[in-house]
Amino acid sequence: MTYPVRDDDAAGQLTAAEREIVRALLSGKSNAEIARERGSAERTVANQVASAYRKLGNPTVRPESR
Repeated sequence: MTYPVRDDDAAGQLTAAEREIVRALLSGKSNAEIARERGSAERTVANQVASAYRKLGNPTVRPESR
């Protein structure tokens, strides 16, 4: 199941990469899985997750995404 990320309000502040990562997280993927798929470092994905959460008004990072 996929969850749409709206492009208005807070979601509109996300970069394209952050939106893609949020979609992947909502589909149940881990940071490691996302990093492998994107060809980037897991730490880069973790930073983008944290940035997206801040922009969406939720500065808390999920325990499983650390």
